[in-house]
This record gives sequence, C-alpha cells and structure tokens, in this order.
Amino acid sequence: MLIIIGVSGCIQKENHQESNTLNLISYQVWTYEENMTKIGDGFVHTARAYWYLINGTVKQTFGRQIPTIRINLSFFDGNDTYLDDTFTHIYNVQDNQESSFSLRVHLASFNETEKVTFELSEI
Repeated sequence: MLIIIGVSGCIQKENHQESNTLNLISYQVWTYEENMTKIGDGFVHTARAYWYLINGTVKQTFGRQIPTIRINLSFFDGNDTYLDDTFTHIYNVQDNQESSFSLRVHLASFNETEKVTFELSEI
C-alpha cells in the first residue's frame, strides 16, 4: 500500500478523508533557530532559520497491527522544483489507531522550501 499526499505553504493541515487504509490525518510545520528557539509557524525564510520541526498524525485501518509504517517527506521550492527528501518510521501501529510522528529537518538543503509531500507505506 502506497499513498502520496502533497501539500504546500501550509502551517497546519487536517485531512479527515478516509481513502484506502493508510492516511495522513494532520501535520504541522514550525521553523526554529539552531538553539531550538522557535521563529515561526510554517516554512520561514530568514538568516536565523536552521531547523524545521514537522509533526504529524497517521491512521491505519488494515484490520491488523502494522509493525512499521514508513513516512517519506519530499521538499519542493515555490516553483515545485524538487529539493531533497527524508523519512521517518512509526512502529507497532494498531488497527484504527492514530499514531504521531515528529521529525526535525536541518535547513542546509531545504532553505527555499515552500512545499512538502508525504508518502506513506507499510514496510
């Protein structure tokens, strides 16, 4: 099962549509300085920006426990030009359960980010 969800310029997104069996329910993006002082919501472009913190919630309805869900995140600029990607995992996700993930992304290669897409898969 593979689901790709694209979103752009969003500080917070909620998706209550149940399509297929693996869903991104919501996510938030914040920008931080190197010392982890919050700068603002969303993708902020200043000289002080150093990290993005991305939190999200996933829900699965496979009818069984899933040992591992992989969440791929791809980053794009304002012209939809691909910049880079990264991933994280959620483990031991129960059926019909919402599970959270959190990922800190260094801005070295993401400094022009305006859009993130999520790809969810069982591994």
